[in-house]
Amino acid sequence: MTTESNESDRPAIVVLGLLADPGDPHHVAEQLADELPALLAERVSDRVC
Repeated sequence: MTTESNESDRPAIVVLGLLADPGDPHHVAEQLADELPALLAERVSDRVC
């Protein structure tokens, strides 16, 4: 995960990457990738896309 902030009033930009081994871990990561934006919007900020 990386963050980048600006000196303006805009919030920091956060980039999140998911890496997973093939097989079951890959399927779990795919499911998490589908659900993660909504979870982050609910718990962090509604500006998550």
